[in-house]
Amino acid sequence: MSRKSYYGMLLLAVICLCTGVQAAINTIPAGGTVFIGEEGLDLTAAGIDSNTQLAYWQPGNSLSNAPDYVLLVGNAINFYVNPQIFTERTGPWYRMSDQTVVLYVQDPSLAIRFYDVDTGRDATGLRVVAGEQMQFRIDNNLYPMMGRPGVAGAPVSIHVRDPNGVEYTSLINQAGVSTSLLDIPVNSGSYFTGPIWYINAPYITGIYDIWAVCNANRMRDNYEVVGKTITAVLHQPIGGGAITITIVTPTTTTPTTTTTPVPTTPVPTTTTPIPTTTVPPTTPPPSTSIPPTTTVPPTTTTPGFGALAALAAGILALIVLRKSH
Repeated sequence: MSRKSYYGMLLLAVICLCTGVQAAINTIPAGGTVFIGEEGLDLTAAGIDSNTQLAYWQPGNSLSNAPDYVLLVGNAINFYVNPQIFTERTGPWYRMSDQTVVLYVQDPSLAIRFYDVDTGRDATGLRVVAGEQMQFRIDNNLYPMMGRPGVAGAPVSIHVRDPNGVEYTSLINQAGVSTSLLDIPVNSGSYFTGPIWYINAPYITGIYDIWAVCNANRMRDNYEVVGKTITAVLHQPIGGGAITITIVTPTTTTPTTTTTPVPTTPVPTTTTPIPTTTVPPTTPPPSTSIPPTTTVPPTTTTPGFGALAALAAGILALIVLRKSH
């Protein structure tokens, strides 16, 4: 091998190491697990060639019956776990010729949470203050990738974006150690990163966006589904005074100040419904007093005057009668 070729290979190895690329992550051993969305897989180590028929039986269906689905492997060194075919067909897949399990297909799952290292507090979505040291927990079913040759775990990248839109590729812990957030080898179902982030300068105060992604063999590119190849985004409040934050929540006893106005609100008693309710009753009297005035026309005072007139007329008639005699 020429010196130029040697240094070229060495440089490639260094690049792979620095970028976290795991060279054999696409090599699937016999009975290995593959995930929906992965592409470029080499199935030859699993005893599968380009003419192999893979068969799938639904759970509960006996192998003595015809398979529910049969797939001809087109290219055994460039196999694609197509979501259109495999989403409803997870579990064991068999070599059709001898009904031997050659691989397992899983629907990926991925989630992320945020923990205080010192107290064990799950701080996901809660305010984290200066002086706290944090770690991430990655919940997943991707860790069986560590069964592939030379693979330490499923490569999961954590994204941390500050309120100014700056995205971090590494974080610094209390000891001053910087840890890369790219292609973290996740080797368990609930994986803890350990002390990775000390909340202090130079990190600014505000709401950080945090999420995780697994794009092994372009699985995220082919199958970008939240909760499967990419997590939901955490909106994480970071920074602020250490103890004052925890004191602020208890001091929400300020409702006592809002309760004092409540007694004063009896001002509604000045709602002068009393005058308004008495006004309606006062209107009837005027209406009853007016009709009596209409009945006054048959005034009983005129009959007295009529009696006097009649008496005078009688006397006058007697006088006229006496004169006529």
